[in-house]
Amino acid sequence: MAGLAASPQEAVEADIARLICEYREILKPSLQNLAALYARFETIHPFQDGNGRTG
Repeated sequence: MAGLAASPQEAVEADIARLICEYREILKPSLQNLAALYARFETIHPFQDGNGRTG
């Protein structure tokens, strides 16, 4: 996502856990909720090189 910084490596686990907890609190999931979840997941992005490889 252009213009948004990824979470620092040491914050990824906590940021993902927070995202999941917030999503579980949604009473009526919708396509908009899922799109927002995916967009936020992408800003956390657990891979530092951006393509899924760690080495």
